[in-house]
Amino acid sequence: MNEFKTFVDVKDIDKLNEFYKNGFYASGEMLVMEKVFVEKPEGYVEKFKDSMVEKYDTENLTEYLNANAKGFKKQDPLEDILDELSNPNSAIYVLRVKGKIAASVTVWDRDEETISTENIFCVPKYRGKGYATRVLSETLCEARDRGIKKARLTVYANDTPAILMYLKFGYKITGIYQEFMHE
Repeated sequence: MNEFKTFVDVKDIDKLNEFYKNGFYASGEMLVMEKVFVEKPEGYVEKFKDSMVEKYDTENLTEYLNANAKGFKKQDPLEDILDELSNPNSAIYVLRVKGKIAASVTVWDRDEETISTENIFCVPKYRGKGYATRVLSETLCEARDRGIKKARLTVYANDTPAILMYLKFGYKITGIYQEFMHE
């Protein structure tokens, strides 16, 4: 039997009650975080001179899916990734070390002023070296250079290391969603 997963804003009490009454069970909380871009100070350089970040060729997702599975200990569902990539302005950015994907972020436009920055991961053997920070930094810089005003992401509420990284980037918690599952 297939599992069904959905998210409900915790402020929507009627919807929460409805899901519980219909046999769903709460499986976790997701934080919604947003970052509003600010103007760069004069003379400020944000991009790395030796950029190792590249746009991933999504024609063959095998290498990305393998790295994604290592980064999250469980691969994101392929249908979710394909849905994200169906947006005309979507892209997967990767940082490679010795030819292997070390870190990644998936980006797509939510509207004319906002991007989603999701599926942010670093493969365990590359953690602690600033690679996830670097790929997210370059991605946000490119978005701001395109005129984007805000970035949005979701993160599991118990993923403290990721939340701390996002706070460092200026993201702020703007909402909480309850994840519900049904078998």
